[in-house]
Amino acid sequence: MAIETDDLSTCRHGMTYDASQHDGCVVCRREAGGPSVAPVQSVPEAGTSGATRIIFGAMAALVVVVAFGLVLPKLFPGGPPDIDADADATEGAPRRGLAVDEATPAARPAEVDPSSPLFRRGDPRREESRGGGIDLAAARRDEAAQRAESQERAAADQRAEADQRAEAAEEAAAGQREEAERRNAGLVRARGRVRITVYTTSWCPHCVRAKAYMEQQGIRYTDRDVEASDANGAARARLGSGSGVPAFDVEGEVLVGFSPGALEAAITRAAARHL
Repeated sequence: MAIETDDLSTCRHGMTYDASQHDGCVVCRREAGGPSVAPVQSVPEAGTSGATRIIFGAMAALVVVVAFGLVLPKLFPGGPPDIDADADATEGAPRRGLAVDEATPAARPAEVDPSSPLFRRGDPRREESRGGGIDLAAARRDEAAQRAESQERAAADQRAEADQRAEAAEEAAAGQREEAERRNAGLVRARGRVRITVYTTSWCPHCVRAKAYMEQQGIRYTDRDVEASDANGAARARLGSGSGVPAFDVEGEVLVGFSPGALEAAITRAAARHL
């Protein structure tokens, strides 16, 4: 029969007894010379007995947890299996585990300082980098693309400048050609105004050849035979340089003997003075 909690008492020996039936524990009754009856050993069903059950239950749960922690690693060396969330997966499909290769940790985007030269002013990635990491490789690729674009623009500018210089040189050369053509045309016209006097004789073959050349080239001249008149002989004598024939007076420049090159040069010099 259960003992009411209100009837239990504790004596000075620290033992519990039923106060409704005894005056103390067995030791107290022996000391008092009373009957020796075994102390009450029953545990009350309420009050202190509930707390005791809670304590014993917690201790048992702790033992189970410790045992589970010691046994589980031996049963699953790679970790517990993952529960496949896909209920429609075909039977026999491999199940995914939770094992992670710690030797190769997941790559993490590198953080880049927004003040880095990898970013141009106004680049939206400046704002993005403030809130977290950014792919440095992508930033470097963008920088390389921008550098290549800048180099291409510089090369295009250099080509355009070279084309402009070539065009200016061509224009200058064309101007020089036009000037030369105008000068040549002026010389041609001026050559017709050059006064040329040639002193000859009838028997001189060089005189015949010189007159034939000037007639072929359209050079106007005045022929004076030094043997035909004393005046022509006197005029030839005033030229100096001996008495040889043919002798040319090209507006004051005297040539003795016939040379096509020397004659043409003297005519050109005289024509240039008319320009």
